[in-house]
Amino acid sequence: MRAPLLILLAVALLGAGCLGRRTPTRIPIPTPTATAAALPTPTVSPSPSPAAPGASGLEAALAEIEGHVPRLRGRDFTGPVPRFFVDEAELRRELERDFNKPENREIMAREEALYKALGLLDRSADYSQLILALYTEQVLGFYDTEEQRLVVVQRGARFAPVDKITFAHELAHALQQQHFDINSLIKGVKRQKDASLALSALVEGDAVLLQSQYMTAALSREEQAEFFREAARTPSPVFEGAPAVVREALFFPYQVGNSFVASIFRGGGWGTVDQLYSRPPASTEQVLHPQKYILDEKPKEVALPDPAVALGSGAWRRLDSDTLGEFYLSRYLGRRLDDATATAAAAGWGGDRYEVWSAGAGQEAFLLLTDWDSEYDAQEFFAAYSAFAEAEGGPSSRRPGGAGPGPLSGARAQWSSSAGQVFLGLRGTQVLLLRATDAPLLSSLLPLFAGF
Repeated sequence: MRAPLLILLAVALLGAGCLGRRTPTRIPIPTPTATAAALPTPTVSPSPSPAAPGASGLEAALAEIEGHVPRLRGRDFTGPVPRFFVDEAELRRELERDFNKPENREIMAREEALYKALGLLDRSADYSQLILALYTEQVLGFYDTEEQRLVVVQRGARFAPVDKITFAHELAHALQQQHFDINSLIKGVKRQKDASLALSALVEGDAVLLQSQYMTAALSREEQAEFFREAARTPSPVFEGAPAVVREALFFPYQVGNSFVASIFRGGGWGTVDQLYSRPPASTEQVLHPQKYILDEKPKEVALPDPAVALGSGAWRRLDSDTLGEFYLSRYLGRRLDDATATAAAAGWGGDRYEVWSAGAGQEAFLLLTDWDSEYDAQEFFAAYSAFAEAEGGPSSRRPGGAGPGPLSGARAQWSSSAGQVFLGLRGTQVLLLRATDAPLLSSLLPLFAGF
């Protein structure tokens, strides 16, 4: 698969689950009308030199872009933006240092636990090494929102169109930090998977829209053609070989975020985009459906009972606990269902809570309680996940619905396959999903959820 083209210069997404403080940039891949794919967030130390190839000519080019971007955005810089250039070797060293920080290792471990529990990542995969390789291949530049400095990865001897667009994108992040303090916004949702992806969609969607305006306004036809030629011949074997959920999560802030910001921009220009920072989108649902943002449809609060007593053994550990959200829920369904069915089934999402538990030695439990906008939406998800479980194989047992007001309310189903035991229950607007490695483990969890 080829990623949609756009020059990804991203802010703050660590492992697709958590916003961080840096802004990476992936190498463009062709599709002239598409937007960009997002990457997690490296942290760079102040080792690179602010000097770069061909000092005088480069300085003039940078100054021209630094003048153009604020005019397009309608916002002036409130202070200097330190800029640095690094090569690929320096980038790799900085990424490794960042990935080895304890807080980042914890975030990556949580992400890996979730993906493996959902079957989205092979059990033998080393997720942190995959993301490190992906960043090393893809990052073109980043903006550090804490140190407030900009870094461009110089991959050639000249300052090419791809470098100009990268620089313009990162300057957009500098403006965001100086005017809207995106670093504080990022910290506010740091360990909230769905909310952090939604915020990243705002930050990257804004920067992608501005970089697109810059490319159209400031680059000649020849430079734009060179950009697309470079994009077309840029190999991305790590990206193309990555699991689908990783690629799609990387796309989201740039592609869907750009659509979200563009829809707001059409309603009143950059002034209306600026207002988004006083109330950022609270969920990927709001990004996917801008009308829900406009109506301020907030996610429902959903709570799970503590399964520790039911699990019994002191060997059990909670590996992850968070909100999955509409985007990740649709991508999970997309593992077994066609994209249209998965997307439709996840629409109508109202809120959820999940937990991943492990006792080692292959013993694992996944708990997900979802709450939907309506009983119809809940029933649609119940039916879609039933098809998902059937596609996994293995015998099933069912109790028909009818216990509540909806035609399926009170329905429940259970499957047994090589993937383990699965329980699905429907109650009003809520759907409960439990996955366990064996039948006794599943049976120990069910009493926690009376009414399902």
